[in-house]
Amino acid sequence: MQSPATKQIPKFIAIWSIPLQTSAIVNGSINAELANNLLLLLNVSVPFSLFTSFDYLGFWLYAVFAIMASGPLFKGSLSAKVCAFALGSYGVLFHLVIVGVLVQIIPEESIELYAMSAASLLFIVVIAALPTFKNWQGP
Repeated sequence: MQSPATKQIPKFIAIWSIPLQTSAIVNGSINAELANNLLLLLNVSVPFSLFTSFDYLGFWLYAVFAIMASGPLFKGSLSAKVCAFALGSYGVLFHLVIVGVLVQIIPEESIELYAMSAASLLFIVVIAALPTFKNWQGP
C-alpha cells in the first residue's frame, strides 16, 4: 500500500536494475565491481537499504495523506467516521514509528514489525469504506 509514484520506483529497480547488475557481475564485465556495490545497496533484508527505504517512503506518504484526509471524513456517515479514525490513527502512529526509529527507541530489527502494525489500520479503512463503495453510482 504505497503511493503510485513510490510503488513504481522499487518495481522499476527490481525489473530493470537488479537483472542488469546481476548480469554484469556474472559476466565479469568492466562494471562488475560497481554493479556488486549497487546490488548490496538494494538488499531488502536490511531496513536502511535503498530498496526498503523507497518502500517506507511510500508508507510515509500514505501517513501524510491519511492525516490530511481524516479531518474532512469526520463530517460524513458512520462509515466515513470509522475511516477517518483509522486513517488518522495510522498517520499519527506511522509518524511515531519514524520518531521512534530516529531517537533509537525502535531497534533496527523491529522497524518492519512496528511499521506493518501501524499499516494494518489501512485494512480497517478499506473494510469501513465498503458500504460507501457499494452504494456508489458513478459519475
